[in-house]
This record gives sequence, structure tokens and C-alpha cells, in this order.
Amino acid sequence: MLSARSLDGLLVSLPEPRTPPRALTARLSLMYFLDVAVIASYLPLLALYMKRGLAFSEGQVSAVFAVGPLAALIAPPLAGFLADRVLSAHWLLSLINLVRAGALLCAARAHTFPEFFAAMATVSLVSAPSSVLTSAVAFSHLPAARQIGKARVWGTLSWIFVLWALGGYLARFGGLTAQLEHTWVAFVLGAAISLLQMAYSLALPRTTPVRLKKSPFAFVAALGLLRAPSFLALMVVSSLIAVMYQFFVIGQTLFYTDPSGLGLDVAVASRASSVCQILEALLFPFLGRLVQRFGIRRVLLFGLLPWPIRFIAYAYGHPGWLVILIQGLHGINVVCAFMGLQVAIETLAPKHIRASAQALYAVFFNGIGALSGQLMCGLLLAHYTLARGGYDWRRIYLVPLALSLLAVSILIWGFRPPAVAPPAAR
Repeated sequence: MLSARSLDGLLVSLPEPRTPPRALTARLSLMYFLDVAVIASYLPLLALYMKRGLAFSEGQVSAVFAVGPLAALIAPPLAGFLADRVLSAHWLLSLINLVRAGALLCAARAHTFPEFFAAMATVSLVSAPSSVLTSAVAFSHLPAARQIGKARVWGTLSWIFVLWALGGYLARFGGLTAQLEHTWVAFVLGAAISLLQMAYSLALPRTTPVRLKKSPFAFVAALGLLRAPSFLALMVVSSLIAVMYQFFVIGQTLFYTDPSGLGLDVAVASRASSVCQILEALLFPFLGRLVQRFGIRRVLLFGLLPWPIRFIAYAYGHPGWLVILIQGLHGINVVCAFMGLQVAIETLAPKHIRASAQALYAVFFNGIGALSGQLMCGLLLAHYTLARGGYDWRRIYLVPLALSLLAVSILIWGFRPPAVAPPAAR
């Protein structure tokens, strides 16, 4: 078992492996493109569709979102164990997307809360391990942060593409009411992309599981990483990030279309949301250089600092164009915080439990943190509903603002990798 000191020491610098063939990078880029496109097809419109399209209550909306984190407490560790010990990750990805396609089609046809809840619960259960498995494949074949960034940027581009495609489709139907009647198409689009990913996953590079007689329960071994104070700090920070992210996922489209927010229609709101991915697309190819130049600690801190700025803009609420423009800082959050955490975790974990270490991150991020954030969003939306309709967004966004400052503080005081000379000087 690695000691806390040795685990922290592994975060000092990233290895510089051989450069893989361009064809391999392209194959993994398409993997990320399809995987993110599935989520981009329905997630940005999910809260709006449930609240105004299906007339669900705040509690019902919160319940649908909450089932995802509950699934993340079970599915990622299981997927990590299977990928580490039993079955190649690309086979698991293929099976997941077959089930996900069927569930999304059921969601598109559902009109009552029980039907929609059951469909989205199934989507959540099979989607929860998706990031674990794509990470297992990518880090196995592109272990350098710079190479991962060049592949992962295509996930960002797919998000932008899907948002603009849906926005263009919905713009054909005039006002908000007519557009809401056609948002079910987003779930059909997600199902179609899932089927494409199911077929493409079988063509991914083979990621052979490590079958060891010793310590077969990889996730249990990954829990031992929490003995390192810096690793534990990363997990706590990841949970806080996940809470803040729910205010973005659930709240942004509602805020953009709410008369007490920006008052945009669905098509314009969908396109405005794509601003969040522009800086993300520009930064991803430089992730490795940022880590090598500034170190993982500074990169993670740089990834956290835009959160309070973004929430201040949400709380202030005008002018609308400036609020939307500031949300472009989301790209720094994703590249330097979300992906930076995965790079740090991959560096810490021994080879035979890497997928399970990513699964542990998924439990903290997609499970504990996301569940807390979704329940918090539901309570705040219900509590700060205005008598005239809409929500008191200023008071709502003060809560994640406080959490963002707490996350920055924990990273500064809790994450202390040893200081060493930069690679160029050694």
C-alpha cells in the first residue's frame, strides 16, 4: 500500500510518454465526440422540458435529477471493477449505449411522471459509468495530459454542434410555447447518437482488463488512496464542484428563459448556452502544457476561480449579454478543474486500479456531490418561487457562490504536493 507521502509525490509532474499515432488520437476523439453528444442532446433542455413542457413540480424535477447521482453511487464502481478485472471497456461502452438508446426513446414518448421517471432513471443508471469507461480507454492509450486534451476537445465541439443543431431546429416553431411542444426531439436525437456510439465502441482500441489474483476488488483498493491528505482534498473539492455544476445544469436554461431571468426563448437560450464551450474548445489542446508549466495545483486553482465570478454574474442578472459572455469562463472550469482532477487521479493511481480510481472520483462527483447539488437546487427553487411567477435568482445563486469560495479555500490549504523544479530545469 502506498503511503500518503508517496501518493502526494506522484502528483509532482506528469509523465511524458511516447506520442501515439495520429490515427489513434482521431479514433479516441470520435469516442469523446459521440459520448458527449448524447448528453448534450437532452441535458441542457431537461429541466425546462420537465418544468414547462410536462408541467412537473419542483420536487418532481429534483427527483428526476437526483436519480442520476444515486446511480453514480453504484454503477461507476461496478463498471470500474469490470473494466479493471473482467471485460474490455469498449464492450461495456457498447452495452451501455444500447440500453441508453432504448431508455431515451421511452423518455421521448413519456407524458406522465412515473413513465418519464422510470425512463430517465434507466438513462442515469447506464450513463453514470460512461465517463469512467471513456477515461479508462483514453488514459490507457493516451496517458499524457496534452494528448488527452487534444482528444477530449472533440467532446466540447460536439456539445456546441448539438446545441446549435437543436437551436436551429426549434427556431422553426416560433415562440416559446410552440418550441416546448417539440423539445421531445432532443431525446430521439440522443437515442440515435447512442446507437452510433454503441456500434463505434466495438471499433475502439482494446483495453485489456488486468486480472490479478491479489486484491481482485479494485474499487476497495482505490479507497486506500483516500489515506493521502491531498487526494482526500481533491475528492472533497470534486464534490463541491459537482454541487455548483448542478446550479449550472438545472438552473441555466430556466434562468435564460425565465421572465425574472433573461427572458429568452428556447432556441436562443440553446444557442446562448454554447458560449460556455468556446473557451473550453480553445484550452483543451493546451492542458498538458499548462500542467507542465504551472503544475497541477495551480492549474486546479485556475479552474476553480471562475466559479465565483460566474455566480456573481448570475446573481446580478444584467445586462443579459454580459451575463452570457461571462459564462464563457465555464471552459476554464471544465478543462482545468474537471479534466485536471481526472489527470491528477490518473497520475496517483497504480495501473491495475486506474479505472476504479476514476470510478471513485465519479462517486464523489456524480454521486455524492451531484445528489447534494440537485436536492439543494430543488429546495431553493421551491423556496424562492415568486408570487408573480419565476424565481428570485439573486438569492438562489448566493448559495453556490459561497460554496465556490469554500472549494477554493480547501484546495489552497488542503492540497499540498511537494514543490520541485520544473521538468526543463531537471
